[in-house]
Amino acid sequence: MAPSTSPRLRVLSVGGNAVSAFLSWRLQATNACDVTLVWKSGFEALGNERFKPRSVVRTPEDAACAGGFDYVLLCVKALPDVYDIAAVIESVVTPHHTCILVNTSNSLGIEPFLHTRYPSNVILSLVSGANINQVGPSEFEHFGNSDIWVGSTIKNSEVATSIQMDMAEALALTLVSGNVECHVSPNIRQQQWEKMLGPIAFHPLSVLLDSPNHAAILEKPGIRKLVSDLLDELINIANAEGCKFPEDIKAKTIEAMTQPSAHNSTMYQDFINRRPIEIEVYLGSPIKIAQTVGAKAPHCETLYGVLHHMNQANHAKSPGSSPPSTATPPPSRHMPPRHQVSIRGRPAPNPQGPPGACLEDGHHRPLK
Repeated sequence: MAPSTSPRLRVLSVGGNAVSAFLSWRLQATNACDVTLVWKSGFEALGNERFKPRSVVRTPEDAACAGGFDYVLLCVKALPDVYDIAAVIESVVTPHHTCILVNTSNSLGIEPFLHTRYPSNVILSLVSGANINQVGPSEFEHFGNSDIWVGSTIKNSEVATSIQMDMAEALALTLVSGNVECHVSPNIRQQQWEKMLGPIAFHPLSVLLDSPNHAAILEKPGIRKLVSDLLDELINIANAEGCKFPEDIKAKTIEAMTQPSAHNSTMYQDFINRRPIEIEVYLGSPIKIAQTVGAKAPHCETLYGVLHHMNQANHAKSPGSSPPSTATPPPSRHMPPRHQVSIRGRPAPNPQGPPGACLEDGHHRPLK
């Protein structure tokens, strides 16, 4: 289960999004990793600082290599009720060897789906605090912060805790050498809940109330108390998992979630475009966790039932029919980027051929 004795770690990054691009770039920059990037969109060489992974492929099946991968970074949309997340990486996970690192920056409770399929592998959770925005099909902006946390939520009888910690610490040290502030968390649930308290309290309600403006939501009758009670419920569940929060966590969460934003939430965008929304990892998982720790989750249960019905009805409608919302977008707030990262190009005709991707840092400085 220890990392490969090869001088360079073999890393596969799955998922065409900002977190996947950022971490792949920094891992390759360490010169300690050979990164294979799974990216469905085409690439085009552009920029002064180049990210040259070992190869760029369109599917994990195209990425299989002799000896297997030491780490598989999974950064895909968490829709366990729509597709089998574990099956996405089945062709590239070597039992008793590959460490699976799953991005949980915007989800709760996705790890058991992987553990059930891969009981002999170390499964680590990642929470990204890096300020990275996708501003185009292959363009990203980085605002300076590069904090990343890794840890495990899985109590695995087949893998010793010491081995899990060794894999987490090895990854953290590698990322630190790539100018990423990576921390090994003794309770990664703490970081997961800190990231998800606000989105769980506001994003489902924005869909139910047909309003992407979170500040406007609070002005509707009864909603401010509902948000407050829902946050109390979530904090109580998190506390039962050993998480601790400052006394003003509710006020700070509400303040942060009601700031003007240039973009609607992903959940709201998915709903108005009739795409499946992430109900399970927003509401289903807190309900399951509450059942495990002996807590109550009546608000989550009510929202889950109503939103589940809305999601199914909305997704079943004809793609050509009118969108479900006519709400106006929230006011934007311009935030000048400190770093801009661009990814463009074409995959090589041969998946194992020459690298075909590049990342650009417009300021020619390592991201810190």
